[in-house]
Amino acid sequence: MMTKQAELKQKAYQSSLKSRALSVLIYLIDRSNKDLTCFPAIPTMAEQLHVSISTVKRALHGLVDAGFIKKETRFREKNRGQTSNLYILVQPEDVLERVLEILPAICTPHFAVYLTRIQVT
Repeated sequence: MMTKQAELKQKAYQSSLKSRALSVLIYLIDRSNKDLTCFPAIPTMAEQLHVSISTVKRALHGLVDAGFIKKETRFREKNRGQTSNLYILVQPEDVLERVLEILPAICTPHFAVYLTRIQVT
């Protein structure tokens, strides 16, 4: 039986993500805990991946838009200053559910019904 992280890596490599987004996603998967969350700082990710901070930000934005991760902004209790973001990795079944939720808005009713009948492998 594969771990959640191994399953997510497999799906990531099968995806059509651009190389930088894929690198950031694998980085997050490697640093995630059993709840599939992690909170690395963007400058740390940029330094360890040998890319710019802007590249990491673009990749994270693309991963959120594609449904691979969720991002929660976190704040310190004392002074309410922002600390590192919490990144939540989304399992493949969750991505499918999200796609099925938005289908009626983006395609014809007949096509939406057809897609909901497709078996996920």
